[in-house]
Amino acid sequence: MKCLIVNAKHIEYTSKKTGELIQAIVLYLVCNDMNSSSGKKVTTSFIYSNVALYNILKLSCNNKFEDLNSTLCNIEYDNDKNIVGFDFIKTDADKPVVTWGF
Repeated sequence: MKCLIVNAKHIEYTSKKTGELIQAIVLYLVCNDMNSSSGKKVTTSFIYSNVALYNILKLSCNNKFEDLNSTLCNIEYDNDKNIVGFDFIKTDADKPVVTWGF
């Protein structure tokens, strides 16, 4: 699914079950709404530190998560809503990324 990252941030919280510190990247994404023929929706994806994608995203932005904002990506989910595929979509440097017709 083609998505636009509108906000990316790093969070840390303490697990209520185990008491250990958990790190995650939160992506706020705009994507096509499958329940509407022309609408968009904002959705949130949590990428926890125990997933390989966490380190890939962390390295790709050099820990400056705001650099991921306004980036187009392609995300594939499995039936349990887990991310199974993630790719950045290259865009022309002279064209704005924010086009609502993506």
